[in-house]
Amino acid sequence: MNTLFSKIHKRITAITLVALILVILSGCASHDGKVAKSVAEELMESGHYEDAEKQCAIAVGNGVTDKDFVHMYDILKAYNSALDLYNSGDTEKAQSKLAEISDYSDYKIASDIDKLKDSINDALENSEKIDNSLDEIEDLYNNEKYDIAHEKMLELDEYNMSDDQKSRYDTLQEKINNKSTQHVNSVPSPAHSQPNINYSQYDSSLSKAYIMGAESGYVYFWDGPTGNAQSTAIPNGTTIYTTSQRSNGRTLVKWNGRYGWVTSKYVNIGDASTYTSQYHIQGASSGSVYVWKYSYGDEHYTTISNGTAVSPTGKIDNGRVQIHWGNGYAWITAEYVG
Repeated sequence: MNTLFSKIHKRITAITLVALILVILSGCASHDGKVAKSVAEELMESGHYEDAEKQCAIAVGNGVTDKDFVHMYDILKAYNSALDLYNSGDTEKAQSKLAEISDYSDYKIASDIDKLKDSINDALENSEKIDNSLDEIEDLYNNEKYDIAHEKMLELDEYNMSDDQKSRYDTLQEKINNKSTQHVNSVPSPAHSQPNINYSQYDSSLSKAYIMGAESGYVYFWDGPTGNAQSTAIPNGTTIYTTSQRSNGRTLVKWNGRYGWVTSKYVNIGDASTYTSQYHIQGASSGSVYVWKYSYGDEHYTTISNGTAVSPTGKIDNGRVQIHWGNGYAWITAEYVG
C-alpha cells in the first residue's frame, strides 16, 4: 500500500512540476509578446510599416490577442501587400487587397492608405486611357491613317504600361512605322513659326527622352535654335521625343505634337541602360534632399546633400525620378537631379 501511495505521490509531483514549467514558459512567451506589441505600436506610429508588421507577427505568435492590436496587424498586412502589388504593376490586385482594410481612420497609417488608394485609382484610370488610346490607334491603322496613328503613338508613355499593353504597343508601333515611313511627307508635322522647315522628316527617327535637371524646375520650349522666342515651358520629368539635330546648345525635340528646341543639357534619353552616376543632386536650397521610398507619400530612407552622385533608372512618376539605391531603388524629386 505504501509503495502504491509512493508511486502516486511521485506521479503527482511530476505532473505538478511539468505544469509549473509550462506556467513559467507561458509567462516568458507573454512577456515576449508584450515587448513585440509595444515595439510594433512604436514602429506603426513612426511609419515603419514593414517592420511593424513583423513585430505584430511576433506578438500574436506569443499569445497577444488584444482585438484592437490584431486589427492593426490585419491593416498592416493588407497595406504592405497592396503596396508591393502596386509597385510591381499589379494595380487590380493591389486595389482588391486594399479593399480588405476597414476602420483605419484612427491610425496614423490612414493618410498613407488614402494616398495609396488614390495612386491605385489613378493608375487604373491611366491604364484604361492607354487601352482606349491603343484602340483608337488600331482603328486609325486599320483605316490607313498611318501618320495620325504615328502621332498618337508618340503621345503614349511606355513606362506606365502593363506588360500586355507594352506588347500591344510594340506590335502596333512596328506595323505603323512600316507604313508611316512610306507616307512621311504626306502630312506636314506641326511647327512653331517656321513653316518653311519640313519637320516631318524627323518623325520616323525620334527617340524617347525626358526633361531632367533644370534648376528652375522647367525648360523653355524655344521656337528655334537661336533667339529668345518661345511659346511655353516644359517641366522636369516631362516625356519628350528627341531628334539628332543640335545647334547652339539646343536640341530639336517633339512635344505635344509640336517641334521646338530645348537646352540640350536638360534632354535625357529614356533608355535606362544609358543612365550612370554622371547625375548629381543640385539646387536644393536646404543643401539636401529626401531619398523617398516611393514615387508618392512621405516615407523616406534618408537625405543626401547637393553634389551627391546618383544613377537614375529613367523612370519618372509624380515629379520624382527613380534612382538605383543599394540593392533596390528609391526616388528623388526631379528638379534636384541634374
